[in-house]
Amino acid sequence: TVIWPMKEFELLAQLAQRAGSVTQRSLLIEEIWGEEADSELTLNTHMNRVRDRLKKYSATLEIQTVRGIGYKLEVMQ
Repeated sequence: TVIWPMKEFELLAQLAQRAGSVTQRSLLIEEIWGEEADSELTLNTHMNRVRDRLKKYSATLEIQTVRGIGYKLEVMQ
């Protein structure tokens, strides 16, 4: 059993819904923390934690940063 903190799971779920496409940072912040949140740094921290968990469990997924726009979830071959 793998247990993920809710915000990290929500981030991965949002990226998975749009796998192969770029998801804007602003959309992730709005969807997960709400419109009033000022969460740029929080998003960076959570994204790094999600990446670390994917590596820890040898997942065949990779989160790519699209500079200045957002993130993209890719399945590694």
